[in-house]
Amino acid sequence: MRIYLADLGHNFITVTSDVYPLGVANLAAYANKHVKSDEPIEFEIFREPEELEAAINKAAPDILGVSSYSWNHHLALRMVRYAKEKNADILTIMGGPNFPLTVEEQESWMRTMPEIDIHTRGPTYEGEVAFTNLVQRFVDVDANVDQMFSEPLQKRAHVEDRLKSLIQSRLETFGEHPQGMGRFTRTMFAKDLRRKIEVKTTIN
Repeated sequence: MRIYLADLGHNFITVTSDVYPLGVANLAAYANKHVKSDEPIEFEIFREPEELEAAINKAAPDILGVSSYSWNHHLALRMVRYAKEKNADILTIMGGPNFPLTVEEQESWMRTMPEIDIHTRGPTYEGEVAFTNLVQRFVDVDANVDQMFSEPLQKRAHVEDRLKSLIQSRLETFGEHPQGMGRFTRTMFAKDLRRKIEVKTTIN
């Protein structure tokens, strides 16, 4: 099974960011540890839209997951549409902090994007558990998108059967992540790393 995860950025003038897309990397690490499959699962992570497009052209994924932020939502949606045009059987998942907070806004949001099969809730929920549950279900139904909805998904809220789904799951403990970092501990780790870099830079 091939899974592409993308946290895309615009690069018309220059590269938008030289940092690693940690959010989708965490999804891949957690799913890689917890999903049980007889067949190997390959994860690829993308930041540049051109690289994702080239990968889709070369070998379309079974699952395409994209992060939605205010600055890249339309770009992410464009790449999902492109992937669906190449292969309508790709399972498409969207997550990230751009997802609305109220039920009314969530329903409206999901109805406007038929290209997205499933949404995972943000910004107050980590995506690791929800994404891993989805991948496990996809493995269990032999990568059949229609069968994904044959039974209730764990912690699922739906707009209409098969049309839209919202998955809400959370990490229960800080140590549950493969790297031993929950949402808040990851933040503290990043701050500590930044301080060490600043100290080193000052000394030099």
